[in-house]
Amino acid sequence: MVIQNPFTGEKQNSLHKTPRPFEPPDDIDYKIITMSKGDTIFYSGDLANSIYLLDIGRVKFCQFSSVGREIITRICGKNDLFGLEAFNSDYYQTSAVALCNSVVEIIPMSAFKVHQEEILDAFHKQYLEILEQYNHWHLPVKTKLACFLMRQARKYGLQKTDGWLEVELMLSHDEIGHCVNSSRTSISKSMDELKKIGFLTNVKRKTYQINLHQIQDSIPF
Repeated sequence: MVIQNPFTGEKQNSLHKTPRPFEPPDDIDYKIITMSKGDTIFYSGDLANSIYLLDIGRVKFCQFSSVGREIITRICGKNDLFGLEAFNSDYYQTSAVALCNSVVEIIPMSAFKVHQEEILDAFHKQYLEILEQYNHWHLPVKTKLACFLMRQARKYGLQKTDGWLEVELMLSHDEIGHCVNSSRTSISKSMDELKKIGFLTNVKRKTYQINLHQIQDSIPF
């Protein structure tokens, strides 16, 4: 499927490396909507009656702790499915918020009767991704930050030179802290430490280059 970016007019087959999990059946009435940065696609507690496929952009999923601190459980990009709680819950468990201008397909549950295998596979991968993120929470801040940056670079990054990937995170230091259970101050300090050892360079605001070779020698796992 060729998607025209409504914000730039550019027609593209792919904005990121993840292939489309499937094509929705032609006889199913599904909607394509555009979201601006900061728009909420659905809230935690909303009735889960649809599943979503991201065509363009990036979306974060967040919950709030008992003291009101935001916890970002996952980031998704082009061709990722989300809202999969609809398969085992009546309500969405997180809020979905566009990190940038995005295009989203809203697909009714009836469309997935012939795609159960693909949906279950996507659900399993998302569960493992969230579990891996939570398993890193006990690590030192610099280590879990490096793990997070490496995952984002491998999933959304562009190859620049041998071993270096460039990735636009679309997240502030505060939001990165919400992803790895750390404070903004700790993230900023750890960013500086990672730059000093050659793992990370700052290309521009919220855009970084990650040295995947350096991580094995410099970061304690």
